[in-house]
Amino acid sequence: MTDKDSETEIGRDPNAGASRARYPLPRWVALVFLATCLGLIPQIVNLSSSLHQVEMANNWRTVWVGLDIAESAVFLLTAWFLFRRSILVTITASMAAAMLWLDAWFDILTAFRRSDIDAATNLAVFVEVPLGIFCLYVALLRLGVLKVPWARNRPPDERRG
Repeated sequence: MTDKDSETEIGRDPNAGASRARYPLPRWVALVFLATCLGLIPQIVNLSSSLHQVEMANNWRTVWVGLDIAESAVFLLTAWFLFRRSILVTITASMAAAMLWLDAWFDILTAFRRSDIDAATNLAVFVEVPLGIFCLYVALLRLGVLKVPWARNRPPDERRG
């Protein structure tokens, strides 16, 4: 396999070597997605053992555990694409945002007891919605729609102010 072949493999930005210095997202962003993926694992384990199997719907537990597994997979893919500096991060980060917001929506609207509604609302307001906004921000930064706010990416004359 030649260097040219390896540059065209799926998920790899063929211009990554040339554009590495001007890539709009720092490496720590990938770590945020990886940490979120890993952070969902305890939630998945908790849901798989604590939810009732039937709650006015068949396979209630399977639905929620499956959604969290899918979210975790999308976060893992996003972290992978960020580490690889791939343009595909725009797709997976956007998917992560949509999944988080859907999760928040259904958590709140399917909660029955007041304590469950409060817990779902707090999770939505303080975790799922802000993290979804961050995911969308990452996608838009990678697309070049938004400008990079980090000082080290500014021209040298602006850093010495």
